Amino acid sequence: MFDGAGFGVREIDVVDLPDILAAGARGENMLAAQKVLAASMLSKARFEAEVAASGDCDKAWRIAATEVSVRLTCSTTIAERYIETGDMLDESLPELKTAFVAGEVDYPRVRAVVRALTGIAAGTIAAVEPGAVASARELPPGRLEREVERQVLEHDADAAAQQRERMLGERDACVKSDRYGLSSLRATLTAAEGREADALIREVAATVCRHDGRDARTRRADALMAIMHGESRLTCECEQPDCPMRSVVDLPARRKPLVQLVCDVATLLGLSSRPPVLAGHGPIDPDLARVLAEDATWQAILVEMGSAVDRLEGVGTGPAEPEAPEASTSEPNLATDVPVFGRCRRAGTVPARITDCGDRVPAARSAGETIDRLRARLGREPQLRAGRFPDGHGGHVTAPPGALIYSPSAALATRVRVRDGSCRFPGCSVPAARCELDHIVPFDHDRPDGGGWTIASNLQCLCKAHHQCKTMQIWHASMLDGGAMCWTDAHGLTALSLPTGYRTVHAHTTEPGPRPDPETNLGAAQAKPVNARRIAWGGSTPTPHEIDELIDSPTWWEAHMHPDDRPPSAAQIAGILDPELRRLTAELADHHGEHRAIATLRSRRGRSHVGRP
Repeated sequence: MFDGAGFGVREIDVVDLPDILAAGARGENMLAAQKVLAASMLSKARFEAEVAASGDCDKAWRIAATEVSVRLTCSTTIAERYIETGDMLDESLPELKTAFVAGEVDYPRVRAVVRALTGIAAGTIAAVEPGAVASARELPPGRLEREVERQVLEHDADAAAQQRERMLGERDACVKSDRYGLSSLRATLTAAEGREADALIREVAATVCRHDGRDARTRRADALMAIMHGESRLTCECEQPDCPMRSVVDLPARRKPLVQLVCDVATLLGLSSRPPVLAGHGPIDPDLARVLAEDATWQAILVEMGSAVDRLEGVGTGPAEPEAPEASTSEPNLATDVPVFGRCRRAGTVPARITDCGDRVPAARSAGETIDRLRARLGREPQLRAGRFPDGHGGHVTAPPGALIYSPSAALATRVRVRDGSCRFPGCSVPAARCELDHIVPFDHDRPDGGGWTIASNLQCLCKAHHQCKTMQIWHASMLDGGAMCWTDAHGLTALSLPTGYRTVHAHTTEPGPRPDPETNLGAAQAKPVNARRIAWGGSTPTPHEIDELIDSPTWWEAHMHPDDRPPSAAQIAGILDPELRRLTAELADHHGEHRAIATLRSRRGRSHVGRP
């Protein structure tokens, strides 16, 4: 019991557990105090050094906050809270600081007191601090914050009223991704508005009979959505013909939103387990994707590695570009697929799912594992921190169409946002739709061909705050293989971030070899499946060099699908009504046929299986 936690392997007597629990909580609080106060001290040191050097307070604060966020692997917002809390403890709340350092109160309670006293005059803070510390030892954080506010009101009502006026600027409403296909809607309102909203939700939630199968929480959520659609009641789900709450007049149809689903054809048809991505939310399960598509106007941003590449911003119309540098045979090489827009489809026009395809085993390596492997590789090969294409030209010899124009096309912008998913600064989760597009290697307005080009491998999504940090040269960014970003500050601190949009990171890797990049190896990317069947079955014979390349290189199926994924049958392809999906599904079957043919070639030559890239 408690192995690896400092307790050894001995059994702990139940009588001792209360003391162990209390000691653990006290120790946790003491460590939290160290973290908060250290964040404050480090930020002060960085801030003062930059102000002394440049006199720029804004830049100095950004340097301090972003370094703390990277070192603690948290968002900049959370880092700023740690810093502000530590500053206030050090400057205005000595008693609370002493209790925190001693482990008598935890961080949530300390944060509650700091929130309640932020912006309050120093004399008022000094007067209410003893009572606040005493309350912090007894009350949970929510009640504690209200109690401290009550003490402020009693001591200085005018100051509390002024603080209330200032807090009106904090009103907000935001939606954040939650667990497994859920979202959290949070609204910060005035006290009166909060009570009004609660009363309206309860009123609409009560417009069903007692036989409705939903619980109270679900009815409240449904009531909120009804109010947002301008409805004054819910539709009772009791399914009883004599329901007293059933209205004679049906509710009007709700407006169908445009839903963007990012997925590959195999997932859409149920042939693969690779999770689709709901734009602005994150990964969702395939069944939820189909439910959304059946109830909304939807646009599938289908992921292809084939001939559709040249539909993006005119890329591929020029001469073939040089191949990307080969990847190490033992390091991760992220596979970045190319998103291609499908047409907007009406609600319910979803292709039938292929169900007889067996179980699926996820093929993606976790983000943490990938970052660990990339960090280890950068430690051995520090020159890679300069990025895959330090000149910002993506391996191109000549600029593709649109590359010398500062603003990206709509298709390219969407491609980058779909790839990145969110702000690319480590720890930041601002959705890509609310981010600005940044040229990793700066665009040269005076000589566009000499600076970084406007192409996917030189663009990233950054929120306004982190875009400003990069512009101020507080952090330097470079793009590694597969869209991973490497960030370095003036003190040599390095952090990595992966794209959180639709991506393929293969986990079942043995001896990965180099993989064609769709942006820099356009000839290979645009090619249709090779005539490997003719080669395997004794048809037209290519040169020996071409045969060796076929045998030694991973097939498309090996590079993009899991070994357990099955190809669609001819009957399944024929049953797909949508012409675009039928064509893509047929290409999927062709890729599998190519894979089988090359595997036969390897077997005849006595060659071993090629590892997945």
